[in-house]
Amino acid sequence: NYIEISVIEPHRGIAHSKLVRCNEAPSRARKQVKFGDVLASTVRPEQKKIGVVAKIEDDGAICTTGFAVLRPISIDPFTLASLLMTDFVTKQLMRNNIGIAYPSVEESCFLDIVLPISKKRLSELEVHAKAITEKEIELARLRQNFHNDLNLVVNNWIEVT
Repeated sequence: NYIEISVIEPHRGIAHSKLVRCNEAPSRARKQVKFGDVLASTVRPEQKKIGVVAKIEDDGAICTTGFAVLRPISIDPFTLASLLMTDFVTKQLMRNNIGIAYPSVEESCFLDIVLPISKKRLSELEVHAKAITEKEIELARLRQNFHNDLNLVVNNWIEVT
């Protein structure tokens, strides 16, 4: 399972993997991620390509070196991803921008980011973020059940015809 920058859903803040054969994986496919990690593109930060590894089946996936892999400790991943997509944070990143044709920031820049929220407001948002995480897990389970049932129906139809 490989996660590249182009598969980030910018409005949902979710990172999706795609299946790639090991011998066909790009040379930049080198970082292992865990469920709940936040991936932030270090390339063209103004595009706000930030997403959460929200599918349990992507635990252990490999991502491109074009991502800063952030492992939230005392903040919900969806809350962190959403805060990182704010203009306030983007302006901070753009101050550290290197390059003109292919602008990027160092991964270490993310360690110095000031998040635009107080601890009190953060804890209030965490309730909503945890509900989103639970729904994402439930949605992934429902999708898997649907695909399993679909495969059974298709296989049975093939056997009958």
